[in-house]
Amino acid sequence: MPNKNQPLKKSKVYFITFGCKVNQYETQVLRELFMQDGYDFAEEKAQADIFIVNSCTVTSNANAKTRRQLRSLRSAFPTALIVLTGCLPQVSPDLTGILSDADIVTGTKDRLKLLELVNNAIENNVSQTVKIEPYGNSEEYEDLTCSNFIGHTRAFIKIQDGCERFCAYCIIPYARGPVRSKPIESIAKEAGMFAAGGYKELVLTGINLGLYGMDLTSASLNDAVKVCAGIHGIERIRLSSLEPDLLTDSLIGALKNIKGLCPHFHLPLQSGSAAVLTSMGRRYTPEFFADTVGKLRANFKNCSVTTDIIVGFPGETNKNFVETVDFAQTVGFSKIHVFPYSQRPGTAAAGFSGAVSETVKKQRVKIISELSDTLAGKHIKEQIGKTFPVLVEQNNLGHTPNYTLVKIQSVKKLTENQTVNVKITNCEKNCAVGEL
Repeated sequence: MPNKNQPLKKSKVYFITFGCKVNQYETQVLRELFMQDGYDFAEEKAQADIFIVNSCTVTSNANAKTRRQLRSLRSAFPTALIVLTGCLPQVSPDLTGILSDADIVTGTKDRLKLLELVNNAIENNVSQTVKIEPYGNSEEYEDLTCSNFIGHTRAFIKIQDGCERFCAYCIIPYARGPVRSKPIESIAKEAGMFAAGGYKELVLTGINLGLYGMDLTSASLNDAVKVCAGIHGIERIRLSSLEPDLLTDSLIGALKNIKGLCPHFHLPLQSGSAAVLTSMGRRYTPEFFADTVGKLRANFKNCSVTTDIIVGFPGETNKNFVETVDFAQTVGFSKIHVFPYSQRPGTAAAGFSGAVSETVKKQRVKIISELSDTLAGKHIKEQIGKTFPVLVEQNNLGHTPNYTLVKIQSVKKLTENQTVNVKITNCEKNCAVGEL
């Protein structure tokens, strides 16, 4: 840990983030919080006095990554102050090795108190602090605020936290607590700060985004999108993952009228087998899912739909898996994120029989991954001949509104964060090719 005689506000902090968009957002909030308190940021690990590891626990592999990172940091930087925060300690505070490798351990609750814990550890030379607050049945939204999304062309705004659905495989409700929503006024203020900072595209995110507003008296996801769309300078709004059963006809009808909402929807399928979906505790059938995708495509021009699929869920037979493959082909996703089932202690599925071998899981992951590549290639080819506004990112790359990655052919390097019209002329393995 840094010498306590070292000036506190000269300490350099290095952030390491694992997991989802919510974690990425919360890391940016913490960066801003530390910066406002006078801390500097290390560009490289070797420059840092303090390491803050924001963890994920969605799979056992995510846990392993965090634990390896902690061991590596402690070995390489024995005198550094190491902080572990996020979903892993919230769910599993007693995992062997964590407490010995981290000087401060916190969970996902009361994020803004992390700065206080770090200051106290340095000022008072505290050897170790473990502060993991459990969630109760009634929690208020911790109104985090961010104005700069360092290293990104688009900015994320977390507008929702928590989930109470308890799907059989999922540990996240235990890591994030009950549903809480960011007030509309706070969303408008934060979106305004991002616009003032030059950001043109916002991504609204949450643990279960479609549940936004269920704890508020008069606000819905549609209201959150509308208020962001009304901010001068904001050209695009994206939605992160949405549960298919929460995309009601009325919500789809309202969203299609909002100018600037990008026609890209990420709907986690998890399985194309009705039997497996029931076992997972999901709240839709394959038929309902397909019907929802059809409605999205009917209401949003050039709409693309991406998804998540879990393979090897307990009891998933070869027939069930084939049903998933066939269903994914029929729906025609533009991309599939595939995950082998990971047993999470404390979830319902942890006690299920019918475990699928790791060998079979790997085979199924390979099949779905290859299918994803095929479908992605087909999607890109379907964009040829069309013209889209593309928001320029690094190295003359950018994304269309439907989230197709485009390599822009230009003799000069284009300025980042400008919007240019691009006609798609060709395709490569992972992206479209277009000309100004």
